[in-house]
Amino acid sequence: MGPEEFIRLTILVLVICSSMYLISAGWDNQQTAPAFGILGTIAGYLLGRDSKKQAEETEETETDNP
Repeated sequence: MGPEEFIRLTILVLVICSSMYLISAGWDNQQTAPAFGILGTIAGYLLGRDSKKQAEETEETETDNP
């Protein structure tokens, strides 16, 4: 596991734990909705960035091998 994967895993665990804390703290939907939006954006960015990187690597490999 490289450092980039470790950071991604750590941040995703932090996002999940933060979401669970907000749910268990007893706040209503109006208070948690903006926080869930930000946490979801962070998680989506991390997961999307990985898939884009893999697609670029596959594309480079296909163009290198005629």
